[in-house]
Amino acid sequence: MPSERRRRIRVTLRLRLTITYAVLVVLTGFSVLAAVAVVLLLIPGYAFTSSQYPSGVLGTPSIMVSNKRDLLELLAVVAVPVLVLVGGIGAAVGWFVAGRALKPLTDIVRTARTLDGASIDRRIALDGPEDEVRVLADTIDGMLDRLEAAFAVQGRFAANVSHELRTPLTTTKTLLQVASRSEQTPEVEQLLYRLSITNDRTIDITRALLDLAGSNRIDHAENVDLAELARRELADQSETIDDEALVVTEVLRSATVVGHPVLLQLLVRNLVQNAVRHNRRGGDLHVAVGREPGGVVLRVSNSGPRIEEATVPLLTEAFHRTALRTASGAATGGHGLGLALVKSIVETHDARLLLQAGRPDGLVVEVVFPGGGPLENISKSANARETGPLLN
Repeated sequence: MPSERRRRIRVTLRLRLTITYAVLVVLTGFSVLAAVAVVLLLIPGYAFTSSQYPSGVLGTPSIMVSNKRDLLELLAVVAVPVLVLVGGIGAAVGWFVAGRALKPLTDIVRTARTLDGASIDRRIALDGPEDEVRVLADTIDGMLDRLEAAFAVQGRFAANVSHELRTPLTTTKTLLQVASRSEQTPEVEQLLYRLSITNDRTIDITRALLDLAGSNRIDHAENVDLAELARRELADQSETIDDEALVVTEVLRSATVVGHPVLLQLLVRNLVQNAVRHNRRGGDLHVAVGREPGGVVLRVSNSGPRIEEATVPLLTEAFHRTALRTASGAATGGHGLGLALVKSIVETHDARLLLQAGRPDGLVVEVVFPGGGPLENISKSANARETGPLLN
């Protein structure tokens, strides 16, 4: 406990400078007094007598000093409070001076903490002499200039990609609309309808992903029911689930969050598809949505290959795949981008992504959105097998 308390004590640079100033002042005063004491010891001794007024009356001394020893004792009595007073004044002056000297650093930190993709055009623009702090501020401003230029290039690239992708998708949509107007067999009509729905969904996803890549923030948000998204995705994956003979356990309680509907649908789709894709035949698939004290929770787990705890943090890195994931992903077209995209969407919505190796195998993924509600313990009801405690 004492060691934890010591770790919590934050000794700032301003405090360290203040202590240094105060110690220097006290040491300087002590050195002067020591020099005076040495001089008093070296000078010849004299006999001290009582003073006599002109009237011949002897004065009454307030302090009796009859030799050098008494004089040194008097010096010590006077010096201690003087040193304390001077040390206090030195500490106060040092605190003020250190604050003034470090104020530019405080401004730099404040500006750096408020910077994000939307305010990358802000600069420190520190005024003052050409000292080390000014050089630091100018260096950071130069770095921000380069970052702003990189963001601008990224934005132009996203705009170009958006144009190149939307043109063929829009053309495909037009062709499907024209084809659907002509007389077709019921099978072809159903096929054209499904192709049109898929094309529209692809257009929405492309637009949402490009907006996310261009600004890394949500420009369009609305109330979205995560349970409905999960229910819809499970229905879309029903054919694959049946082919793999997966045992599905779902606990989907209505839970509304504020976010981008297309990005949230993409998040749910990636989690469910990953749980289906990286599973064994006849394995388990658990999907749960509900409110817990920490917020709205989306939980997806499966009984896929065993994953080492040390590998779990690497799963959200783009293009990272373990040997087991590679073998599975090669047959299903995976590229190791699913959880990396999920992480980006989660961060954009100010949510938390929690990954945990399942017990005895598989992976447990939780997304916790801000905004808690009444306790609905979905952790164990959504998982027939033991998957361990939730991550903190």
